[in-house]
Amino acid sequence: MKSQIEFPFLHPPVSLQPVAERTTPKLWIERIAIHRALPVNEETLLRQMTLRRGLNILWAEPNQSNANANARVRISGHATGKTTFCRFLRYLLGEERYGNDDFRRAFREKFDNQGWIFGEVWVEGRRWLVGRPLGTGTHPFAVQGPSIESLKNSETLPKGGFKEDYLEAIDACLFRGLIDKRLPSSGLPLGWDMLLQWIARDQESRFAKLLSWRNAASDSGSIELQEAEKENIIRVMLGLSTNPEQETMRKLAATAKEHKEAVENRKLYDFQIKTEFERINQMLDDPLDSNAPLPEAHVRSVVEELKSKAVHLRALIEEDETIKELGSQVTAAKNKTALAEARWVDAKEIAEQCQEDIEIAEGNKPEAERIHKKREWEPFRGYCSAKLTDEVLGACRYARQRKPDDELDKELDEIRSHAGLLRFDKQRADARVMELFETLEKAKSEEEKLRVKLESAKEKYAPAIKHANEIDQQVQSIGLALNNLTRALSAKSENEDSISSMGKEKELLTAALEKSKAQHAMRMSELSDMFRFVVQALLGPDVGAGVEFSGKSIFPHVDFHGRMDSAALETVRLLAFDIACLLDSYIRNTSLLPGFLIHDSPREADLSVDIYHEIFRLFQRMESESKTSEFPFQYIVTTTEPPPEELRQEPWLLDPVLNATEANRRFLGVDI
Repeated sequence: MKSQIEFPFLHPPVSLQPVAERTTPKLWIERIAIHRALPVNEETLLRQMTLRRGLNILWAEPNQSNANANARVRISGHATGKTTFCRFLRYLLGEERYGNDDFRRAFREKFDNQGWIFGEVWVEGRRWLVGRPLGTGTHPFAVQGPSIESLKNSETLPKGGFKEDYLEAIDACLFRGLIDKRLPSSGLPLGWDMLLQWIARDQESRFAKLLSWRNAASDSGSIELQEAEKENIIRVMLGLSTNPEQETMRKLAATAKEHKEAVENRKLYDFQIKTEFERINQMLDDPLDSNAPLPEAHVRSVVEELKSKAVHLRALIEEDETIKELGSQVTAAKNKTALAEARWVDAKEIAEQCQEDIEIAEGNKPEAERIHKKREWEPFRGYCSAKLTDEVLGACRYARQRKPDDELDKELDEIRSHAGLLRFDKQRADARVMELFETLEKAKSEEEKLRVKLESAKEKYAPAIKHANEIDQQVQSIGLALNNLTRALSAKSENEDSISSMGKEKELLTAALEKSKAQHAMRMSELSDMFRFVVQALLGPDVGAGVEFSGKSIFPHVDFHGRMDSAALETVRLLAFDIACLLDSYIRNTSLLPGFLIHDSPREADLSVDIYHEIFRLFQRMESESKTSEFPFQYIVTTTEPPPEELRQEPWLLDPVLNATEANRRFLGVDI
């Protein structure tokens, strides 16, 4: 990318006066208090801090003994809780976690899974009292109006309101003007949880890249965003993406994705076509030319010829007279066997019926048993015990319910006589079964002999039949491959049409975006001027700078005898861009940013002290040029490097100044 020549007279002076509608930040934090447990009182208080609109510096001072080579502790400015302070602020603002897993576990163990953080957060000029648990098992709350003092000595806390009221109020405050909140690159709805990643970067990201917002080591639980989504967020929040333009960008992103997939599908279709061509060629005597159009009619005529050949081969057997005759004989023998088997089965059923009749006759079945039981009845208690003689039968009307013994004896004798006749019938039935079984076995034997003769006669045609079967398989394989090839060629043709149409659609959408870009030229110029103003405030008036919005990319650059790309100046570009966007948020109506920014230890990102100090002086200048003591922004910065001496005091310096050499001077006042 070529450097640009800077002409100072082309850039008008930048005014830091806020527009009438932006006399206060849309969102800022006034107070925080961390308690190790309930109730909320001085005994449970770990740390309380008051912040202000404007510049807020949390300083972790170095130990004076650090300069001594023999000093036993040289970490006083580090491990003090600066990042914990920033994470707690982010936690109050809705981030899922207040530290990495190790820190959260250590905190819960230290304070018996208790602890609360309370904050007073201002949203659109209204104060919210917010409370979030630092242990597990309890729920956050948010109430509009009260202060932290309202919780004093309270054993119980308000309930609810955190997500459904407080976070929704932040979302409405920032994104109310957006008709469609979906990000063009992915369709995800733009939310406060996404914007917070930008305006409160992870310290672990080291301020290395413009779009490096969250680092996996911080374990923040924030939604993972792609670079294209982050660029969309910056554009939308800076007023560089109108609702119609967002819709165009969404269409372009979706079309570009589909176009890319269609281009990648070319390889799949080409592979399928090549594979099916090779498969067909392996089965044809006259191979096809894969570079020529598919001769589908030719292939199908070859298939029909093969089918005719298979039919002819099978007809050889059907036309042989010997085989015809043997086939007829086998059919007749098969019918004879079936008839013999049916007769044998019928005879078996007759024999089985005879056996059942014999068993009944011999008293082994229900009829004989019933008669025998009647014969053996005896008188019993409560009934007449007189012998059933003719006199008794004539005089007693109840005695007729049972036959006399002589009649029952006669019936049993008749059954026994009938059983003898049945046994004779059974003998004849068994003989018939044996006779028919022998006939059946003979029929089966004759049928098998004829089958062997038939198969022997067919044996000379076995090669022809085998060849016919092979032809059937070949025809089936060619047909399958041809259908697959036809479908693949058709799909490729449709895919190429889609690539062409989507390519044209991309050109039209890109042209529409370029037109929108031209319409945004003034807005881009304003942002570039503000970035230049901040860079020159940090590096000097002879340094050139600007922001290039090329396509979907955003590139802030610093120029002095060419582009300056060192690691330290990368950090300067990033910090200057964030600060320029913060300043722009209250001097322009077009920005949607809240006028709120946190930088956690930017000096640790290889930034020289003199440049670093100019950041603080820039904000001091912004405050001094304001016409009111209530500033329209809140900038919170943590630092180990001492700030400029004139700023090491109230109201800029937060109380207390941190130091790691003493536990009570750490952010939480104790060792975790």
